[in-house]
Amino acid sequence: MPNNVITIGGSAGAIPSIIELLKELPKLPNAAIFIAVHVPSHSPSLLPQIFANSTSMPVMHAQDGLRMKAGSIYIAPPDFHLLIKDGSIQLARGAKENHHRPAIDPMFRSAANAYGTNHIAVLLSGYLDDGSAGLLAVKRSKGTVIVQDPKDTIYPDMPRNALEFVEADCVCRLSEIVPFIMKRLKTEPASKPAFDPLVEKEVEMVKITNGDSSGEMPGTACGLVCPECSGPLWEILEKDSHLVRYRCHEGHAYSALSLEASQDEDLEAALWTALRAMDEKVELAEKLAQRAKIMGQDNAVLRFQSRHIKTREQAELLRKLLKEGLTHHKE
Repeated sequence: MPNNVITIGGSAGAIPSIIELLKELPKLPNAAIFIAVHVPSHSPSLLPQIFANSTSMPVMHAQDGLRMKAGSIYIAPPDFHLLIKDGSIQLARGAKENHHRPAIDPMFRSAANAYGTNHIAVLLSGYLDDGSAGLLAVKRSKGTVIVQDPKDTIYPDMPRNALEFVEADCVCRLSEIVPFIMKRLKTEPASKPAFDPLVEKEVEMVKITNGDSSGEMPGTACGLVCPECSGPLWEILEKDSHLVRYRCHEGHAYSALSLEASQDEDLEAALWTALRAMDEKVELAEKLAQRAKIMGQDNAVLRFQSRHIKTREQAELLRKLLKEGLTHHKE
């Protein structure tokens, strides 16, 4: 069993960076490497084959229950969260976090809980802010946090948002990350910190527990609902960093930015539904006005024509809103 673990998380733009890191990393006799990249849940992943071309270390998709080995690289497979516990790998098909499975936060969080000071977490390029909450758990466990310099990334949102809430041990250009990792691996770590009940609870919430939703939720009820299951959300305020995030009883988790993005998607879907209904109402009013005209019903003609004009104007307002977009940011 390795003495240390290195976790690497990223999203859009991260794969080229990971390839470069693996080219520079030597075979590690005392550390295992775990990688979580946002990948579609409905298609096979070729990441092990892609990454294997850049390193002499064995690269594979993580398997549930597999005992980890030093000098090996494990990739989170599609549609599963990658968790680390007691020298072994756990795969969990629990609720999505920040709209992703695999997500970065569960991997960071579980490694922090299992390895404490013997854990190095690396956050790379990506959208929004998956990884921020996990890095806070790493800092609390006295692990090492490395964040790629946002100016050195293709998509800077993820590292930039993390740096708003987490004090990184190194904000590195890509070329500086491996030297910093190797220096830390040579440093004698301190003893493992005290047990963190919140981190442990959230690690367990990623797993499916036979429908058992008992137990007290972290945070406070906030009156919002989960975009994915419509259950109530609890707001979790990280007092040491002021990071705000949300969880529902079924385990879905959101950063503030992810929740906002999800609400934007729900609102847009509702507006498209309303627009379709408006267009149908316009068409119906026009047909009824034509029929009333044929029947010589002058009052009905005026009534249906008025409805046609008013509904068409409302539909154009919705169409303009959808064309301009609800917000100016994307995931």
